[in-house]
Formats: sequence, structure tokens, C-alpha cells
Amino acid sequence: MKRTLLLGTRKGFIAYQFKNGNWKSENISFEGIPVSIAYVDPRTNTWWAALDHGHWGVKLHRSNDRGNTWEEVTAPSYPEGAEVKDGVPATTRYIWAMAHGGKKFPYRIWVGTDPGGLFVSEDNGNSNPDIMWQQNHCSIFRSSDAALSWEDVGQKGGTARFGFAIAVAEDDPDQAWVAPANSDMTRTAIKGALCICRTDDGGKTWKDQRKGLPQENCFDIVYRHALALSGDALAFGTTTGNLFFSPDRGENWQVLNNYLPMVYSVQFAD
Repeated sequence: MKRTLLLGTRKGFIAYQFKNGNWKSENISFEGIPVSIAYVDPRTNTWWAALDHGHWGVKLHRSNDRGNTWEEVTAPSYPEGAEVKDGVPATTRYIWAMAHGGKKFPYRIWVGTDPGGLFVSEDNGNSNPDIMWQQNHCSIFRSSDAALSWEDVGQKGGTARFGFAIAVAEDDPDQAWVAPANSDMTRTAIKGALCICRTDDGGKTWKDQRKGLPQENCFDIVYRHALALSGDALAFGTTTGNLFFSPDRGENWQVLNNYLPMVYSVQFAD
């Protein structure tokens, strides 16, 4: 298990570190500012923070010393004259996702934005690339042919049928976790109970994992980038500011914090 957790929240960037058997807060940066994505590039251990300044626009910062100091870098922007549609200028409103370019492209960083754009910077495996998963407004889907076709593996009438966050085991492409919720009309915990669902067979069957999670009067849901995996460990943050951790692939959960801002993203780091 990696021993650092990075959170992007509605009120800042928060880092936790696992020491002496406990998770402790290590760093709080950009306090009071929405951080849409907290990301670490595992090749360099560089921390990234994507900020949503509202009126002042999107900002992007990076740190090479675990958040002690930050450097602002130019945020992705559309070329002059680009339009979303006729008469509507394309302006970056939000950074949704970040990913690195792998060992083959050591300086490459990908950034996904709203409106729908994918930007790349060029200057800054033991997995199956054909197996892909997604969870969206309609169901849970799995592809075994690099996204050429998709199979609906949602649990009809069961718990694992709608949500946004998904994580896939590093050592088994058929094992995955989802954070289910009520339909996108309400976006609340199903029957007021928080649950993570796991499949060990590529979505043929699903298991509810509830031990240690609130099972009544709960309204939490989990955003797309707020469920993370590292070895046997999982962690997720919720829309109501709760942070949960499991050391054993979701069999048991413990609370790390009940008093955080709304959590937009969670990632493990070294």
C-alpha cells in the first residue's frame, strides 16, 4: 500500500500520511479554494493541484516537495477563436482529470477539461490494456476488447447499478469496486445507507461491502475521482466530507475524517 492520500476538496488540497499505524494530516494547501483534482505523477512524485477560482478562472499548480511550496504553471486553454458551438467561445471552465504518459513518454501529462477537451504537455506494464471499465448514468460497463464493444454488467434491481466512481484491482482486471447511488435524479445513498460493491468475476456477480460504513440517515455519494486503490487498500471521500479507508479490499471500513469539505478526488501516493 502507498502511504499517502491526496484529496481534492471544495475547500482546498489535503494530504494524509500513514505513520505508526494511523493516518494523519500532513498538508493543507489552497485553503478555501475548490481543488477539482489532486493528482500525483508517480514517475516523479510531483503533486498537482487543479484549482477552480470561479470568476478568476482555472489555475494549475505543482509541487516537488510534498506541498511545502507550489509553483503555478500555465493552465490549458483553447486557441483564440475556438468555439464550443457557433457564436460560443471555448473557454476552459474546469479541469476534470489528469494522467501521465507512462514510461515511454516521461515528460507527457494529459489534462481533461470542461468544455470537453483533452490537452497534452510534452515538457514537463503489467496490466491488460484490453480490459476497461466504466460506470455512468445508465449502468456499469466492461470491455474486453479495448473499448471496441461494451457489456452491461450492472446489477439489475440490485445495489450495483448506478454511480460514478470505479476502481479496478492492480493484480486482477476482473476485480473492481463501484460506489453506487440512487439514480441521477436524486444522487443520494441508496436507502440512506452507504455501500461499496465489489465484483471478483468481471461483473457477473456483485458483493455489498458495508462493514464500518453508515447504514442509516446517510446522504453521501462519491464523485468520479474520489475512490482510490493501492494494493489491498482502498479509500474514498464523499460529497458530505467523510473520508473512509479499508486495508483489506473493502471487507472492513474505518473513518479517517467526518469533517472535511466536499471531496472531489482521492489518490494514493508514495
